[in-house]
Amino acid sequence: MTKEKSHLKNKKQENMMNFGLKEIVKKLNMLRFFRKIMAYVLIFSLLWQNNLWAVYGLYTLEEDLNGSTVRTYSGRRAGIVEPGTIRDNEIHNVFEDLQLFEDGGVVFTGAPNTTKIYNRIYSADPIQLSGVIEADYPLPMVFANPGGMVLENPDFQNIHDLTLAAGSLAKTNKGMAYRIDEGSLNINKTFIQEENDVKNLSLAGRGIQIQQSFLSPSETLILRAGQHIKGWNSEGEWVSEDYVEDDDSPLLDRSIILDDTTILRSKGLYLESLDDDASIHAGGLLQSTEEDIIIRARGDVYLDKLFAHRNLKIKTTGRVFSPSRSQGGRTPSILFRSADRLYWVSRNLLAIKEIAIAKRRINIAHK
Repeated sequence: MTKEKSHLKNKKQENMMNFGLKEIVKKLNMLRFFRKIMAYVLIFSLLWQNNLWAVYGLYTLEEDLNGSTVRTYSGRRAGIVEPGTIRDNEIHNVFEDLQLFEDGGVVFTGAPNTTKIYNRIYSADPIQLSGVIEADYPLPMVFANPGGMVLENPDFQNIHDLTLAAGSLAKTNKGMAYRIDEGSLNINKTFIQEENDVKNLSLAGRGIQIQQSFLSPSETLILRAGQHIKGWNSEGEWVSEDYVEDDDSPLLDRSIILDDTTILRSKGLYLESLDDDASIHAGGLLQSTEEDIIIRARGDVYLDKLFAHRNLKIKTTGRVFSPSRSQGGRTPSILFRSADRLYWVSRNLLAIKEIAIAKRRINIAHK
């Protein structure tokens, strides 16, 4: 009887071990299957991008990203991202998803000769950037995700030139580039001050919404909404906006919208809305400390509080509005019409609730 029990016990242990091994093999097979699927996704993504980007006279090039691990990173504690593929001293990290939370942090590792880090995320949903996001060497960094991004006060460290693009990133015949299609940026309670490491900040998405935030990089601040492609090559940066795909998405999803508590401040400010009839609603304060404030739109422009150290330059196919004093600052009134090809009379500054132009010059032109 004892022998039978012992035999049964051994058999049970053996079955459990076999079951455990089967589970491990099953998980390994699933992992291999997942990697194959991701490889096919990257291939089909390349073909689809070439269809989409061809309207700009661009085409994507095949890339060897085998050395770049496809990762899902979701961190509530400090983590380290090892370099993916390294090409021409640039690091290319690839993620299936990237979720960084307020009580966590991540360090992107590089090398002293690294010139830029590209972080490509292939997610149909918005990623979250929060907590500490750091590079171990001072350098430029790009985050791109076609599903969009949500920022909740991330602390960017050792990153002096930062691009956040709600689009897909690829190598093209004109250099590395991102393409904005449907993804949007949503920035909440985010503070970037002059003394922070970020000197140049570029935001790009089909729509850009900023609430309760203070964005003040010391050198440049650029917001560009709408469908477009931006790239980098040996000659510098370039932007292509020759083609805008027709769709029925709400105009507010394709606009730049700042709530009345938001402050955008830098040496110079540049705001651009590229989609037809998509407006710019600047409810907060726009301030340039040394240069111009430049606004381009294919729709109406709503301004509330503004200080330009030099000039305010607006180019629009729509109209420019300001709050009406007689209606308690709530009802907009027309400040300029686009038919006024050139308008720079200082007496009209009184039409905006809080506005000052150091050199007393406004330049508004019809496209």
